[in-house]
Amino acid sequence: MVRNNYIKRNTSFGVLILAGGISSRMKYPKARLPFLGQKDFLEQIVRAYCDYGVHKVVVVMNQKLISYYEKCLAQSCDKLVLIQNDQPEKGRMHSIKLGLPSLKEFEFNFLHNVDNPFVTSNTLTSLLNSDTKTYCRPKFHARGGHPILISDEIIEDICSSPDKSTLRDVLQKYQADEVEVNDISIVQNINTPMQYRRIFQRLIPSINTAYEL
Repeated sequence: MVRNNYIKRNTSFGVLILAGGISSRMKYPKARLPFLGQKDFLEQIVRAYCDYGVHKVVVVMNQKLISYYEKCLAQSCDKLVLIQNDQPEKGRMHSIKLGLPSLKEFEFNFLHNVDNPFVTSNTLTSLLNSDTKTYCRPKFHARGGHPILISDEIIEDICSSPDKSTLRDVLQKYQADEVEVNDISIVQNINTPMQYRRIFQRLIPSINTAYEL
């Protein structure tokens, strides 16, 4: 649970973690990229949100990954829901639409991309403590980043939006609230082997290890 971070927003909240893509630029499933220690990216993100005190963690992932994580994450978080995306070629918005119905019980939810494995309690608390009625995003030195916090109103809008719409199409209808945070990690998306090597100072593993337990 959160320590030394006072949350003024008296509400329960969840998180949708997007890991349903095909990682075409990385050539390796980003969820399985080694983080620090023994965790991979997805394990790190799930553990961070569970430790923070989130009320439900929903992860959307492709078919190749779900059997692996059903085994390795089953006992790490009792608030976890895994949803399989059988059509990753449809893009990010398709994954969002698959996952958000499982979070409609909450007034606010985080959206977190698996290509950013860094989660800090200070940033999450800053977002929850904003006065947003619609959605809020963090900024570092005027650069917008992730995760974002979205309201139940936006969730309904996303779920009812046309199939060809994007998250940006929906969000641009609303006024964004922004909070400045002292956290450079909010802008560190890792989409290529070069970006991974620059941040973690190592090469990505062999693709043969991607689905090993």
